[in-house]
Amino acid sequence: MKKHINLFVLFFYIGIVVHANTDPNMNCCGTALPSITYDYGDGGLYLPSIGEVNVLLVFAEFKDDTYDTNAVIWPKGDEPQNMSNWIDQTWTTNPTEGSLTHYFNEMSSNKLKLTGKEIHIITSKTRHQYDSLSWKRGNINKELIQQIDNTESFANFDNWTMDSSYAHRNVPDGKVEMIIMVWRNIDKDSASIGYKSSLGFSTNYADLGGISSYTVDGGVRYINNYYGGSGVTLNGYLGEDPFRIVVHEFAHYLLGNNTMHNGFGFWGMLADWGTKSYTINAFELYQLQWAILSSYYTIDLIDTSIQTITKLLTDFSKDNRAIRIKYDSDKYFYIENHQKLSWWESHSPFSSHPNSIDGTVENGIYIIRQEGIYGSGRQCVPADGRNNWVVIQAYNSPYDSKVLPLWQDFGPDRISGHHSLESIYHNYPGCTEDKSVIYFVKNPTTSAVEEPKYYMGTGTHAFSMGNNEIFSPWSNPNNQKSDGLTLNFTMKLNSINSSGTASITIYKNNPVDSPPSKPQNLTVAWYNNHPKITWDTNAEPDMKEYKIWKYAVGSAMVVATVTHSSSISTHTWTDNSVSPAGKFDPVYTYSYKVKAVDNSNLESLYSNQVSISGTGGIWKINGEEDTNTDITSYALDSNYPNPFNPTTQISYQLPENSFVNLGVYNALGQKVEELVNQHQSSGKYTVKFDASNLPSGVYIYKLQTEKFSDVKKMLLTK
Repeated sequence: MKKHINLFVLFFYIGIVVHANTDPNMNCCGTALPSITYDYGDGGLYLPSIGEVNVLLVFAEFKDDTYDTNAVIWPKGDEPQNMSNWIDQTWTTNPTEGSLTHYFNEMSSNKLKLTGKEIHIITSKTRHQYDSLSWKRGNINKELIQQIDNTESFANFDNWTMDSSYAHRNVPDGKVEMIIMVWRNIDKDSASIGYKSSLGFSTNYADLGGISSYTVDGGVRYINNYYGGSGVTLNGYLGEDPFRIVVHEFAHYLLGNNTMHNGFGFWGMLADWGTKSYTINAFELYQLQWAILSSYYTIDLIDTSIQTITKLLTDFSKDNRAIRIKYDSDKYFYIENHQKLSWWESHSPFSSHPNSIDGTVENGIYIIRQEGIYGSGRQCVPADGRNNWVVIQAYNSPYDSKVLPLWQDFGPDRISGHHSLESIYHNYPGCTEDKSVIYFVKNPTTSAVEEPKYYMGTGTHAFSMGNNEIFSPWSNPNNQKSDGLTLNFTMKLNSINSSGTASITIYKNNPVDSPPSKPQNLTVAWYNNHPKITWDTNAEPDMKEYKIWKYAVGSAMVVATVTHSSSISTHTWTDNSVSPAGKFDPVYTYSYKVKAVDNSNLESLYSNQVSISGTGGIWKINGEEDTNTDITSYALDSNYPNPFNPTTQISYQLPENSFVNLGVYNALGQKVEELVNQHQSSGKYTVKFDASNLPSGVYIYKLQTEKFSDVKKMLLTK
């Protein structure tokens, strides 16, 4: 019996670069590809997406490899530690956990049955000898495959006939279908010699080497070395997450060439880098006919009828269900519910590998926009919205010779701004490329250059209860297409129950019927010796007013209202009851939030919270003392002060008795302090966090109860 792979949940630290080539007519190694017409939802392109596919996994190493010879995951001269766990020889519904068989069982709902065999092999020559012969990757792979041919039959790997693209019959045709060549190391022990380039292993490849075909099994079968042929090549088991790369290269045979890569910062078999999860995405599900297709999960905006539709959406990776909103012939929004109920979103098959994916996707609802069938049109739209990102200078990358843009965030901009998972055109003089993701940013408070690694997640990328529940023409992010025009629908997240099932309402062609989006860009500053708050005007056409919420000593609360006006771009309110502190006055912190209210008296979520310090008297509403202190919802407030050194206060409220855990995590996701871990009565609480023993940097604090979860960021500066 195969051993289960050792499991350990890691926090994702580094993005993996795969297929740097961006020419859609070239594969990874630069070989010209045949022209392909991709059809939407027609299944597997070069291999069937439904049926049993048997693959040969060859774990290869050069005889002169001296890199990290005692590496636990693959000791030099021996087979990889978990080689026998890579794939099952016989398909079952209870496969080896963490294997390729397990992966494709779960991703395809048992439609693609991947089985196979693992072999370990060592070359007969050194890299120098191969280089002297002017051999390339294809020649070397061929030598090893022919060596395997002396002892193994390839009959088990010839089971399908490809009649044309997307058309496969389960009968042999003489071509070996899939050999996965996984190399231990190419030149990490001899980088100055440059074997990776001279031997043709510059990256990972969706082919075996691009040389002429040759036969095996005494001439009965043959190996096709080109893309779409008989296999793939991985160039560095010890340097990259080998499982993800195997899935990625194999998926090219199911989905297509480089044009089918999707954007960074989310997930998918053909995700490029910065991948948050091993799971596939909804586009790939539909493309490969693995999704559960029914009218229940499909909403067509091309049909202009007005409907308010409520759907129950279970965990995406576990149940292969997503809501698909169609707005053009091949353009969609996909709504996925990720609650980490799938093994593949909470584990790594290579937990000991430094570059394995951590499986720490934030729980919540994710939205993916797909424009056309090609990958450049697919991107995750994070719930934390679009901001006014501006390049302020050119910055020398500390990792290579590139000159990258240094970005600064100048606040929310839902219309023309960019979100943190986009590649943005900038044309800043001196930069190596005129299109870039947001690698490096300038902190406007400290002026420090930071590398936020947004693709790892911010704690607010998912739509979740109390964070962001509205996706509409007027929200941030809004539901705009790539041309900037918005669409005539709203998604409203109603609830997520204890089993992870989300209730979602789609207002189809009647987006204004939903509650308004939360007010944006709330700020506070002293004006005539009083705090004045300012926020952006909501763009919904049925707005009525804004409610102002105020928090301070004893967690008391008052509310004022401001009438909405569509003729101004910002609204303001001045708190005349608060003044700057005198020399001997006791100083209190006053915090403010705003809610938007529409003509139907539907209310938005709270805006962001802003705070200021000063002194004040008794709070009143319309001349009456406020007695409305009932708590009706959970809330986690922004810490104050922020940035801080070394202490700050974290406040939260509970509408009912609950078990509460409040923890603080560093940027790697490691818990550095547990502030609360006990049952608490309903009420408002403030906890002091002392970071005297911690280094400067961004920290995350998370409140978790039985019914509520929220996270926020804070900055420690020393």
